[in-house]
Amino acid sequence: MCWDFTCPDTLAPSYVTIAATAGGSAAALAEEHKITKYSHLSPSYLFTPLSIETMGAVGPKSSRFLKELGGTDIISCFAGQNLTLPEHKGEIQFRNMGMAVEWWDRNGKPVYDERGDFQKRL
Repeated sequence: MCWDFTCPDTLAPSYVTIAATAGGSAAALAEEHKITKYSHLSPSYLFTPLSIETMGAVGPKSSRFLKELGGTDIISCFAGQNLTLPEHKGEIQFRNMGMAVEWWDRNGKPVYDERGDFQKRL
């Protein structure tokens, strides 16, 4: 997963007009700029723009990402530990009890015994 944070100044000349239309509109525009900036990334990367306006409004994509990141559904990916097993960079240590996970290919199909993108099923 890759992410890039930006904090658009809602009072700056480049954002003041759009910021006056609706809360979060400058953050949403900044998210779109980040998506365009990183559009060259391979499809194997999951990119998420993070955008929070100087006045505090959060962009819609950022809001969804932050809710998922802080939610209880994903916590089992990070909170479980087994002190008897080694940890390896870029891999989960082991499946926690009750944790439904899969690895998917680029077409969104589950793969077994080969590389794929980690997916926590909800």
